[in-house]
Amino acid sequence: MSLSLDRHGCVITHTEYADNIADPETLPDALAGWHTVFGQPPPELGADRGMHHTGQTQVRLGTAQVARVSIPAKGKTRPREADTAWFKRLQRLRAHIEPVIGHLKADHRLDRCRYKGFAGDQINVSWAVLAWNITKWGRLLQQRHVAGRCETRPAA
Repeated sequence: MSLSLDRHGCVITHTEYADNIADPETLPDALAGWHTVFGQPPPELGADRGMHHTGQTQVRLGTAQVARVSIPAKGKTRPREADTAWFKRLQRLRAHIEPVIGHLKADHRLDRCRYKGFAGDQINVSWAVLAWNITKWGRLLQQRHVAGRCETRPAA
């Protein structure tokens, strides 16, 4: 399974795989899904060491059109951008996906598929992502509503 999140923590794209494939092989599908949704590649990309693409070209992975890519290298050699503020910020944002996966498993029944076959797996993930996004959007709207109400109060 591959998930793409925006800055607010909403799941933008998800892709399920029948086989257990390597993480770098899921990146082109995730970028294509983002391009389908927004009509352009993501402006920034943050991923963990598992997405490191040693020996693979950026064109093959689809990251050539992404302006900033924050993927730490495996081993002792650090990327030259590792000390920049944007690289560190994208790594902090990348860390947000782990709790989302945990919540999808625990709160939205993604821990066990109750449907048969690969199509059942896809349905299960789609329903879990839908429930997650609706909850997330509801909280964002509530925060905006409360913030708007606070701004319109007369000063005491």
